[in-house]
Amino acid sequence: MKITAILYNLTDAFCAELAELEPRAAYDRLNKLRHDLPHCIKLKIGNGSFRDAVDLNSLMKREHTFTVKIEPRRGYKLATFTVTPCERYSKP
Repeated sequence: MKITAILYNLTDAFCAELAELEPRAAYDRLNKLRHDLPHCIKLKIGNGSFRDAVDLNSLMKREHTFTVKIEPRRGYKLATFTVTPCERYSKP
């Protein structure tokens, strides 16, 4: 599952601090701050549908891996999170 966060008007120090956090901690921080700073952080889960939000919620309750990539864009920064479920048994 792919989660994209568009970061507007945030300092470089904040973005550097965000890049140093573990991917799950960075997502949790952005998810919390998006309610306090709605004009600075826009979060999109999957394609934006309710079903993708439900799938992400169920995925977070199971074992999963998080990765993050923060890229500068013109006038904003783009943080792309990828959440994948862990496989308990490897397929032959």
